[in-house]
Amino acid sequence: MIKYIKSLFRLLYGMVIISHHAGYFILRSMDNPPLFLRLWIGLCGGYKKRDGLQTALFALGPAYVKMGQFLATRHDIIPSILCHQLTTLQDNVPEFSKDTAIHIIEKELGVPLDAVFTDFSDAVAAASVAQVHFATLKQENIPVAVKILRPNIVQKFNSDIYAFYQGAKLIHLFFKKIRRLQLPVIVKVFEEWVSFELDLCMEAASLTQYQDKCQKHHHNLITPKVYWNYVTPSVLVTEQILGTPLTQKDKILESGFNLEKIAEDLMLIFLHDATHTGYFHGDLHQGNIFITDMGGIALLDFGVMGYLDATTRSYLAKILYGFVIRDYDWIAQLHFDAGYIPKHHSVIRFSQALRAVGEPIFGKTANDISMGKLLAALLNVTQRFDMETRPELILLQKNMVSIEGVCKMLYPQTDIWKISRPLLEKWVKENMGLQNKIHKMIEHFIQKIIQN
Repeated sequence: MIKYIKSLFRLLYGMVIISHHAGYFILRSMDNPPLFLRLWIGLCGGYKKRDGLQTALFALGPAYVKMGQFLATRHDIIPSILCHQLTTLQDNVPEFSKDTAIHIIEKELGVPLDAVFTDFSDAVAAASVAQVHFATLKQENIPVAVKILRPNIVQKFNSDIYAFYQGAKLIHLFFKKIRRLQLPVIVKVFEEWVSFELDLCMEAASLTQYQDKCQKHHHNLITPKVYWNYVTPSVLVTEQILGTPLTQKDKILESGFNLEKIAEDLMLIFLHDATHTGYFHGDLHQGNIFITDMGGIALLDFGVMGYLDATTRSYLAKILYGFVIRDYDWIAQLHFDAGYIPKHHSVIRFSQALRAVGEPIFGKTANDISMGKLLAALLNVTQRFDMETRPELILLQKNMVSIEGVCKMLYPQTDIWKISRPLLEKWVKENMGLQNKIHKMIEHFIQKIIQN
């Protein structure tokens, strides 16, 4: 009971801070905001601050920063003007001291720092969950990157996530119109997403799993080697990869690299991973992507990963391809055949709703067409037809928006659909061709015999 009361006070504190800093955007995002909301924000002075949303989230702590990033793509939950503000949210935060980092390393590894490392640097990068130092492995004489979890971060996250759960349950209980969003489910997805980031052993496992499953399919992709002897839940030691982050676009351009080719390769890497292997990097922002001196694409930070099973991959590839060829009846029937949409709904009506999503994008130029926003609109429509929230698609859609933003930043004329069509057509040919259908029929026949 005490924990519950504390969580409610934590939420109330968060609401006051956010209203104070971000009230202007809350008011702007609503056609006719209630009088009590205008008074509340007015009393807080929130309407005066137009750039305070990020400040407010940082003041509340790392869980709120991560939740802000997570919600940035959920136009079905929060107004577009707030989504736009959240997309600019960066989780660069002040670093904790080098002495604290050394203390954590020595506690986790059980030996003095100089028994393992030489040339241990100051922090080279700091984020809301962890920070990174460069060093040299003493015995192997190998330059490495040492990632260290922030002190007490797990306890802070657990406390805030519990508060998020209570808030989501209260909203679900008292606001019927919002129940379809299944906020408790969204908080659960967020918790799973963050929990992997808070265990660096899991990040090491995700990185090596990605190398086994995906890296062999991409000739110019580089990921760092994990040094398992020096991995704990709070410390991760990997190969040090040097290069230029995509945040330094001008420097990449000065080095003579083809930005259009980099953007195309990045999109193909993501789409191939999502549709073919079902295992994809879940946090592809500019700071996690480097271009090496030889022009290779290096991916870092595997704390968040997405996974799609074979059925979901099939669904995703067919849906995207269906929008490419504008066959809305086929897309609608796919949803019903897969059991995603309850049978009491009309296939024709659902096809109409899909057409309302798809047709507007074909009246625009390629630069105005966002696959991520299309997927967000699709999820919104399917929810109206009682399709249950699919957590794996939430992370996919979030990352789709992120990678599209990166590609457009590198090369504004990037045509996402032109890039994706050959890959999707190849997938459809391989998975829906006559040979594949015969193979599936034989498998189904054998299963029937076994069951009988």
